[in-house]
Amino acid sequence: MSGKVSLIGIYSAVMFVKEFPTILPQLWASIYCLQSPNETRPLSLRLLLEVNGEDRILQEAKIEHPNSLPPVETEGFQMAQMNLQLQMPHFQILEEGRLKVRAYLDDDEIRLGALDIKKAP
Repeated sequence: MSGKVSLIGIYSAVMFVKEFPTILPQLWASIYCLQSPNETRPLSLRLLLEVNGEDRILQEAKIEHPNSLPPVETEGFQMAQMNLQLQMPHFQILEEGRLKVRAYLDDDEIRLGALDIKKAP
C-alpha cells in the first residue's frame, strides 16, 4: 500500500503564539490539489507569509507538465492528483501575520488555504 500521509498537530484557522519572536522546530504545509488532466498550463504552488499587507514567498514549487500527474478515477471523469508536503525547519515567527497557500495558472490565482498567526490572548 502507498499514498498514506499521517498528519499530527494540525492548526486549523489560527496559530496562537505566546510571544514574538519565536521559533518552531519545524512547520509543514500539506497541499492536496486536483486538476483536469486536459490542463496544459504550467502550475505554480507558493507558500507565502503576509505581514503588514506585504507577501513574501517562503517556498515555491513549479510543475511544468501538469498532465504528467497520475490520474484519479472518479465517476464519469478523470482528475489529475497532486499531494505535496512542504517542510520549513526552524521556522522563525517575528510578528503576527498570515501563511497563505496559493496556486497559479498563468495569471489566475487560486486560493488554497491560509493560517492566521496571532498573539495568544
